[in-house]
Formats: sequence, structure tokens, C-alpha cells
Amino acid sequence: MNNISVLFLAVAALFVTVQCNDDASNPYAKDAQVTVINSNMVLDAIASEGVITFSANGAATASCAQSWCTVNVENNNTVRVKSTQNNGRESRSTLVVIRCNGDSVQVPVVQRGAELIFSELSMPAISNDEQKMECHFTTNLPLTLTSAPEWVTATLSQETGKLEVTFTANTTGDYRRGWVKVQAGEFKDSIEVLQYDFDQQFAGNYYLKYKDKNGMAKSLPVTVSKTGISLSAFKMLFPVTFNAEQMSIVMKSGQKIGSRDNNNFYNIFYNDEENRWSAYSTQAAMQFVFGNEVNDATGDKVVRARFKPVRSDVVFDVLAVHTFTPDSLKESCDNGVFQSLKMFNPYLEKR
Repeated sequence: MNNISVLFLAVAALFVTVQCNDDASNPYAKDAQVTVINSNMVLDAIASEGVITFSANGAATASCAQSWCTVNVENNNTVRVKSTQNNGRESRSTLVVIRCNGDSVQVPVVQRGAELIFSELSMPAISNDEQKMECHFTTNLPLTLTSAPEWVTATLSQETGKLEVTFTANTTGDYRRGWVKVQAGEFKDSIEVLQYDFDQQFAGNYYLKYKDKNGMAKSLPVTVSKTGISLSAFKMLFPVTFNAEQMSIVMKSGQKIGSRDNNNFYNIFYNDEENRWSAYSTQAAMQFVFGNEVNDATGDKVVRARFKPVRSDVVFDVLAVHTFTPDSLKESCDNGVFQSLKMFNPYLEKR
């Protein structure tokens, strides 16, 4: 073995010896005086409790800085943690500190916030008869009914997770809208209640009012039902579907609405300001939402249905009719707007 190898082994042996001696004489090394064995401190929003188990080499104490959380040491191996009810929607947290012989450990505690989820956003009763409806809810706090319209009776069952609403017969000749309001802790919420009969309150003869490209106000007589808007002057029918919760009729783009000779007519949506249109899609959707408004000229109440988006990210304000030859919804067959029937800001007004 050469001299370099011997020197290397000697230095290595010295290093190991020094390391072992350092470990044996380390003045900072000491045994833990308290050790957490088990803890799962995620508490429900209601007043709750949980336990932390630990081992200690002497008498142990525990503390917590938050007033909503109290702690108590039991049998010198358990900390019982109790929380008051968390009425807020946000979760909250703190630390439990366990001390023994100058040593300490920290255990995080989290308490969930108030939660309330309804299975429905709206409860539409689509007839004027007396009737009962229900929806389900989940909550982690006691739920309280705070108010309801006088024309409904609402009851809550925490055990079944049901909200039951009984509608009285609607003899007003108009639709009714209100809110059932509830509260869980500080969490306040409401669910809309509607009662109407579409055929009685909304179906019938309307004017389809709009402005042309020059800003001139125009109107066309139409007939409205749950399934279509009939434009008899042009022998056209806009297909629609009924949305009970929105109290609306929904129109999709790219629907065939009529034909004449070799021409076929389809509806198209536009947003001129953003230079957007639905092109040849059959999935873009807009809706006419019904409600009562005041006629500015007469001061009388009038039923109107405003042209509104179904989704907030798809907004069109122009309803147009395009001519296609042959019977195909594609660019090569598009002959443009039928008789300049491009309706800006359209809405329905009952005659």
C-alpha cells in the first residue's frame, strides 16, 4: 500500500472517531418530554369536541389562545378540546400547546364554517291550483326558517333534510314571485318560489318589437306559446322550449323557421358591437324572460318578455333571419338576411 493510501485511511478513521465522540458528548441532545400520539383536530361547525392523546415524562399542561376553544388535560395523557359553534361561513383555526418539563408541542385545531346547500335554486309551481312542492338541503348547523310569502306555507325538517312548500290557489290573475328565507348561524340564504300558469298568464298574442339597423322602432304581430313564436305575416315559426324556473322561453340558433319556394329560413344571433354572431351553430341560446312592466306612454301594467342570454358568457342582442338554398345550414348555402329582417334589441309585448 503506498503512502497516499495509508494517509487517506488514517484521516478517515480520525473523522469517524471525532464524529462518534461529538455525538456522545453533544450538550444539546435531550429526550422529548412530551410526544403527541394521536390527534385529528378538524371539528364540525356545531359546538364540538375532540381529543389529543400524548405521552409525557411528568405533569403536563395544555393551553389555547382562542376563546372559542377550551382545553383540559385528563389522566396526564389526553387533552380534551371543546369548541363553541362557528356561526361564520369561514373556517377558523388555532393551536393547542402541550407543555411538560420545559418542553412543548403544538397541535393545530381547525373548525369548519357554516355550510348550506339547496338542491334547487327555485321552486316554480306551474299551475294556479293549490299544490305542494319540496326540495332537499344539506347543512352542518341548525337551520331556521326566517320568512316566507303569505301565499305559501313553508316547513323545514332537519332530520329529513327537506324544505316543503305548500302553495295556496292563485286567484290574482297574475303570476306570483317571492322568497323563502332561511338562516344557519350567520349564513343567510333564500330560495325563490314562483306560481303561475303559462297558458293563462303569458301565452297569446304579442308584438315582437325591435329596432332596425337605422334605429327605427318597428313591430310585428306574433303568437306566443310554450313551443313557438309564430310570425304569421311571413309564415314563420321560431321553435322555443319552456323554462319554468326562469319563467322564459328559450330559443336556439340555427333553427329552421320556415320556407318559401326554394328558400329555407333559419334564425341567427348577432352581437354587432363585439362583431360576433352565432354563425351556423345550433347550440347558441337566448331566452325571452317574461315579467310585468309599466307602459311609459299610458302608465298601465303590461306583460313583456325581454331578450336575454341563457349564459352570461354568450350575449347576443340581435335576432336575424337568414335565407338558405338549398335546405342546409352551411356557409355555402347562406344567401344573407331575409328582407333585412335583422332585429336589434328585440322583446315581446302582449297585445
